[in-house]
Amino acid sequence: AGVDLSVMTPRRFTGPKSTISQALVGADRTLVWVRHVSYSRSAKLKLLTQELINALKQNRKPRPIKDPVVAASSFFVPVSQAGRYKVQVINVVTGKVIKTSLVRSTGVKVKVSAPQFVGDTSLRLIRIA
Repeated sequence: AGVDLSVMTPRRFTGPKSTISQALVGADRTLVWVRHVSYSRSAKLKLLTQELINALKQNRKPRPIKDPVVAASSFFVPVSQAGRYKVQVINVVTGKVIKTSLVRSTGVKVKVSAPQFVGDTSLRLIRIA
């Protein structure tokens, strides 16, 4: 039994520093995607272009552009109602759950913690009571 995404409400929220964070909020679960602002192809191309320009100006070889790292942090995620939630942090490359925790919300936001990640990550919040 899958989740019907068409009945979920899209929400933007403030996630970790230097990220774009979006959620789909449903009656019993919230699905979250968090992406570093410099992780898209166009952002990486801009960083690479700037490094190439700097290298030419300084008469040196260009340095490699590393994927951006988002520090471990806590932030508030929208939910549909107060209650207890199981939070799963998911590696978007492998699909594996890398961290699970339980949190409680007294309103329509809940504080979650995510470990350090490269590029982007996903969270699944499931209401358990």
